[in-house]
Amino acid sequence: MVRETKTIIMGSSYDIIDLDKYTTNKDSITVYFKDTGKKFIDWTLSESGLLIIQNGVIDYKSYENAHDIKMLIEYEPSGLPLNLQDIDTVEGLTNHITDLKSLEYVWKIRSAANSKFNIKLNEFVVFNTLLFDQFGQCMKINYAKQDGYNRMFHRIMTLDDFRTDIDNYSYGSGAIALDHNICPHCKQKWTLRDFGNCVRQREDIYHVECNKYGLYEKVKKEFEYIASSVFSNYTIHAVRNEYGSEEYNGPWFIISTSEGDIKIGWRKRVIEINWLENFKSFKFNGEGEEVTKQFDSKERYIHAYRDNKAIEYLRESIRGY
Repeated sequence: MVRETKTIIMGSSYDIIDLDKYTTNKDSITVYFKDTGKKFIDWTLSESGLLIIQNGVIDYKSYENAHDIKMLIEYEPSGLPLNLQDIDTVEGLTNHITDLKSLEYVWKIRSAANSKFNIKLNEFVVFNTLLFDQFGQCMKINYAKQDGYNRMFHRIMTLDDFRTDIDNYSYGSGAIALDHNICPHCKQKWTLRDFGNCVRQREDIYHVECNKYGLYEKVKKEFEYIASSVFSNYTIHAVRNEYGSEEYNGPWFIISTSEGDIKIGWRKRVIEINWLENFKSFKFNGEGEEVTKQFDSKERYIHAYRDNKAIEYLRESIRGY
């Protein structure tokens, strides 16, 4: 029996605890509040052996130090639920990865094999999309050409075999769709054939083609809401995204009003508001706002972190001339 003390982080609805040892034996786990000895039952165990604590049910106000709540966890360690040949050979991976749910499961077991058992793994390319590396990590493969590796679809191949066939590629972080993901635009899920064909937009994942249409409608609706909160009459039309690719955060928009035109659009994490030359002069200069801004004879722009701040800045610009 293993006994561990872990500190949970309050302020979120759940906390993930990485146990020192690996276990899939849920029945052997008991969780207590260390200071009171009271049993805690609102937890689940992931397939990769992570303990997920439901913080939202804890009455943290009764604790003198609510940011330092310690849990005592008792459990019996276990071995991996799959044999090494099942997760570390072409044949084993081919047999066990049959859909996106099983793909994620095998990925998590490989991660545990390295992190909990110090097993150095073989490396594979999975469905032309993912690299399973020796440390149990999973990275997306990026191809130099737009058609990628689609000319020759492989289920599972070793990284060495992959390198003999194609050399102009890179790998790293990138969006992939898993079994629980549903495209907000077409309402369809992904398969092993296309789970790399996706783009992440903040909290959502879209098919690449759906993203072009769904993202346009999403950001247009957002900026129409901002405009209608300030101006009684206006028109709006899309223009090129001046920060980067429109696949990232959609197009920018020109809002035309009786006071003049405004260019507005998403950068990486902020909304840029740019009052164009034909917009009437105003007193607002963003004073006191700790954001990127410029108000002079050449340019008038400011960055807003949220929709409500964008509305506030625009209202200030028409309050006094």
